[in-house]
Amino acid sequence: MAIKKRTAIIVTERHRQLEGFWEILLLIFSLSGIVLAIMQIFLLKPFGFMLVENAYYYCLLAIYGSLTFIIFPASKSIPKRKNSLL
Repeated sequence: MAIKKRTAIIVTERHRQLEGFWEILLLIFSLSGIVLAIMQIFLLKPFGFMLVENAYYYCLLAIYGSLTFIIFPASKSIPKRKNSLL
């Protein structure tokens, strides 16, 4: 019988693998950012008003900037499988 040699592959990732609530939150925020960008590009006014250019940029920054803190851990000591807040 031949002895099978098992090799371990160590993968280092800079981001977390989101699951459950966090994955749904990521999808909702991403879709809302895309919808906001489409509304701004094509000058759509679904609610009767359109955001001023600076307000549009701040909304995009709030949507995508907040996701950064959920996806990437604050320090190397925080486990990547555990979300530190909830």
